[in-house]
Amino acid sequence: MTVEQARAGAVQAALARAAARAAAGDPASAALARRAQELRQRRAALWRQLAAERARAPSPGSGARLVALRRAAAEAEGALTEASRRLFAAFPRYAELAAPEPIDLNGTARLLRPGEALLSFHTMEDRLLAWLIRPERAPAYRDIAVRRRDLSVLVARVRSSLDQSTNPDLPAGRLTPFDVDGAHALHSFARSSSRGHRRCWSPTGAWRTARRQPS
Repeated sequence: MTVEQARAGAVQAALARAAARAAAGDPASAALARRAQELRQRRAALWRQLAAERARAPSPGSGARLVALRRAAAEAEGALTEASRRLFAAFPRYAELAAPEPIDLNGTARLLRPGEALLSFHTMEDRLLAWLIRPERAPAYRDIAVRRRDLSVLVARVRSSLDQSTNPDLPAGRLTPFDVDGAHALHSFARSSSRGHRRCWSPTGAWRTARRQPS
């Protein structure tokens, strides 16, 4: 189970919404659908800017920028709510034709069973951001100091140790050594963020190639 799949499906979602606009038939409904999509994209862009600003070290003017971004995001959210209301009133079938909205934190937490946790990673240039979602508990956030370049090298090293395609001793049943230390280092990021829970992973960036099944 991974929320990352919703992010990876952005192209499919855009195609579905385009198809829904075409199915609307009349130009007025299509225009409302286009307006809602533009506002949805603006909201997503503001969310990304807000996340990037929060990840930066405090600097002169950073507080004012955060306030301005929060205000702009709230205005975009209100405009989208109103545009969606008008769209659904004019074209009730749009919701079933278009791709659904991404699941929110509360909806994600309700899907988890007792003892489970969703751990989501996002890589920055100089740190790894981790969010932990658990049922009936507030989300937790962790900022881990690790450079994206170093994380990419570590992931590549562990994956390379699994590749037996160039191992000349493979026919004899002898495997090249697995990078246990590297795997332990990667797993320590998750273990420190979700101790005591059965984990479901949602990685991005350099971490994506190290994705694993729920453990």
